[in-house]
Amino acid sequence: MAETNPDKVLSQVQQEMDSFYNDHYRPNNKEIIASIGNGAILDAARENAGNQYAKTLEQNERNLARYGMSRTAFDTEMAKHSAAVGASNASLGEVNQARIQQYERDNQIRQQMINQGRDMTGQAISGLSSASNNYASVENANAQSAAAAEAQQNQMMAQGVATAAMMVMMM
Repeated sequence: MAETNPDKVLSQVQQEMDSFYNDHYRPNNKEIIASIGNGAILDAARENAGNQYAKTLEQNERNLARYGMSRTAFDTEMAKHSAAVGASNASLGEVNQARIQQYERDNQIRQQMINQGRDMTGQAISGLSSASNNYASVENANAQSAAAAEAQQNQMMAQGVATAAMMVMMM
């Protein structure tokens, strides 16, 4: 048979919600919180910046070879110098952009976690409010039924006394 006591039903619902949160969200939350500030985006950007510029240099060398051209010693030195400056600039730009992205990602995760906590708090307060209202309603209903029963009992006693008084008067 299904439970009819609203307080017990509400309590069971709250316990199931808590169990669901602990089983599904809490492990992920710990992992997400641990990822804040880990610098994964920054590390990937550092690795990628050097690789991209190296690929560009290799492509330039292939294009020169394709057309049968070669560099002079001076051109080779200038290309190395240019490559070093270009790689440094590319790396700094990409790493700086990655820092901004990492900061925004971490900030967004923090904000989402805060919002999730506020939502859970709101749901808990709503549940407590419902339980409190239910309890007050039950107490009021009990008080009203007790008062009605007492009034009915007093009325029956009064009718009994009145009937007895009428019988005594008729005699």
